[in-house]
Amino acid sequence: MKIKTKIIVGLNLILILSYFIHLIFSLDFIFIFINEYRTIYLIAYYMLGLIGLELMLFNIYYFIKLIKTNNKIFVLIYLNFLVIIFWIILFFY
Repeated sequence: MKIKTKIIVGLNLILILSYFIHLIFSLDFIFIFINEYRTIYLIAYYMLGLIGLELMLFNIYYFIKLIKTNNKIFVLIYLNFLVIIFWIILFFY
């Protein structure tokens, strides 16, 4: 594998782990604050995590195509950029 491909593999593994951690924590917070006024916010946070999970799965699909064809690098960079935007929104919200 090339060095760029190894870096992209590492970034995708970090994204996979971070999204699963995000989903676990958001489920936990929904169950803790189920009677609080913040329930709608937490459900929206969970749904944003699901959108990010779908983006990550789409990213994996294009990553598999990248390994086979080796010309989908720009699509993969674009999807990683979208994921970074989602994490910035979650961090500052």
